Amino acid sequence: MTRALKVTITVLTVAAVVVLGAVTVGLMTGGGSSPQGSGDAQIMREDTRTLSDGPDAELVEVLDFECAACADLYPYMEQLREEYGDQVTFAVRYLPMHGNSLGAAQAAEAAAEQGEFLSMYQTLFQNHGQWSGSDSSQKETFFDYARELDLDMEQFRADYEDPATVERIAQNQLDAEALGVSTTPSFFLDGQRIHPETMDDMHALIQEAIDS
Repeated sequence: MTRALKVTITVLTVAAVVVLGAVTVGLMTGGGSSPQGSGDAQIMREDTRTLSDGPDAELVEVLDFECAACADLYPYMEQLREEYGDQVTFAVRYLPMHGNSLGAAQAAEAAAEQGEFLSMYQTLFQNHGQWSGSDSSQKETFFDYARELDLDMEQFRADYEDPATVERIAQNQLDAEALGVSTTPSFFLDGQRIHPETMDDMHALIQEAIDS
């Protein structure tokens, strides 16, 4: 087992333990998953961003772009998407909790308006150490990424600063909190909360969803 693989397993295990401790009374555990919840909260909406569109299952990651655990898990999520992307819809919801998390999500949303959500998602995580953890705004860094992706900068700025963009991100946060999510990364598979403790667990849950 490589060092990177060990780190990923550790991150996934720690994240799962923390999430389990944060689950509210309204969510019941059992068989490694828990009900989606009730009320108006939705884990998927029409404007939810996807990284792939597979027909057999739907895996939603609730993330914070500035979250260290999310960044550590990113390479593993890319491996999962490479393996299952033609069968599974991989989707992203935001739960910004750090100083530059909202700005990063705005950048991802603005890039999505030009069909480049995946590229910005990858760029933000691949350069995580460059911008995360800063006390100052990283808006210009995010705009530099947009230039590197050859986006229309006038449109990118307009979409980044559009109140509707912030509202979409806020709805993501409201949905996550209503569903009992208070830490990132957290996962929903076909609408059910899952708590994988290892990569093998995640593979097994995905394969079970595909086969069912």
